[in-house]
Amino acid sequence: MMMGGGSFKLFICVLLVPYFACFASGFTPADMYLIDCGSPTNTTVGDRVFMADNLASQLLSTPENILANNTSANSATSSGDSALYQTARIFTATTKYTFSISQRGRHWIRLYFYPFVYRNYNLSLANFSVSTPNYVLLGNFNPAGLSFKEFSVNVTSSTLEITMTPFKNSFAYLNALEVVSVPDILITDDAASVNPPGVSKV
Repeated sequence: MMMGGGSFKLFICVLLVPYFACFASGFTPADMYLIDCGSPTNTTVGDRVFMADNLASQLLSTPENILANNTSANSATSSGDSALYQTARIFTATTKYTFSISQRGRHWIRLYFYPFVYRNYNLSLANFSVSTPNYVLLGNFNPAGLSFKEFSVNVTSSTLEITMTPFKNSFAYLNALEVVSVPDILITDDAASVNPPGVSKV
């Protein structure tokens, strides 16, 4: 289920308030993966540390390693997470992240996107899909500007796979990635049945 989009704003607020409240109250996620894609070093955002791209290599199955950095003087954003948008990993063929899950149940997935030009790759021209084994999270996706996409996924196995699939004659990319477990009580099964446009079962 994707978090985002006009008529779902109220729904998002209702869900995100208890989500952030549980972390403020000292909740420690059983699973937490924070990756700064393309970055040669760890990146600190607030009190969270996103691991360098090479430290996440064991989670990744890809036919080619293309790590991009934004050499433009223009910053993606002035917000505290701006460092996450300065690098990216580019995928020229189907690529899969596989995360080991220690606690089955609800997990948040957040994907960061910011198109910039790196060598022969203009990221604003990327066209791709993002999926898990059961859902297409983003189909025919072309991020035209800075954005992040959030999803709630009910993980019922010991692993979670996130697959990036470029369209023909195109490529995919990702600036940063989060996978974090949250208490199931935050989102009921009824909420899981609400699927906004763009999210479909495989």
